[in-house]
Amino acid sequence: MFSILGFLMVLVAFPSTLIAQQNNNNSNRVTCFKSQYTGLDVNHCRRALRNIVYDSNGRLDSLSSTVFTWHQSCVINIQKLQQNQPTRQWVEATVLAIANTCRPSGGIRKYPDGTQAQVYRSTASNVYNVNQPRCQQRVCNFQPNDCLLALNQLPVDQKGNFNVQNTNAPFSKATWGNCTVLMQTTDSSNFRTSHPEVNPSFKRILNQCGSRPGSIYISGGTAGNNGDVRLSTQGSNC
Repeated sequence: MFSILGFLMVLVAFPSTLIAQQNNNNSNRVTCFKSQYTGLDVNHCRRALRNIVYDSNGRLDSLSSTVFTWHQSCVINIQKLQQNQPTRQWVEATVLAIANTCRPSGGIRKYPDGTQAQVYRSTASNVYNVNQPRCQQRVCNFQPNDCLLALNQLPVDQKGNFNVQNTNAPFSKATWGNCTVLMQTTDSSNFRTSHPEVNPSFKRILNQCGSRPGSIYISGGTAGNNGDVRLSTQGSNC
């Protein structure tokens, strides 16, 4: 789970409990999921759509490739090429078409240009709460102070914002002693955050998790309009 791309893959892939049932061969038709998790509420999807931020022209930004949001029972997960900018009308029509067609488990609609939209039932494992640390059960061989020192090793630009180390999957990673710190964006855009903005949340991981691997999400902090930052700690030999 704490591999470089591990958690981002959770966001961009199908939920592990979902199996697609193809209704036809048309690539822009809705495909419904078969899932043990049911109870998707279309009204919750309407409310989740209100979380999405658009630019002044009513389009998604061109700096990110993922839009991930939810409200109560409904998760919306949109994947696109970074330069593509679907309109608000397209997003809302597509999400509601999936939600209405694929009650109660949700589904997916794919397009020839690589854009796809997924709507599915939220669970405790496929959504997250901002500024609430999650700690694993196992205890590792690192000291919390090593994690602070590792965080300080993450590269920053001249403005003090963190730099990504891989533009294909934006992340930054550093190790000090036996602690490895990984920073990622949920929307696959670059970082727009600095040490003063992440340090309080990072210290919450250390205070609550100690020498157990942990993670926390920080609201915003990305170049895209709809992303969050995820910080995690992991024992180097754990």
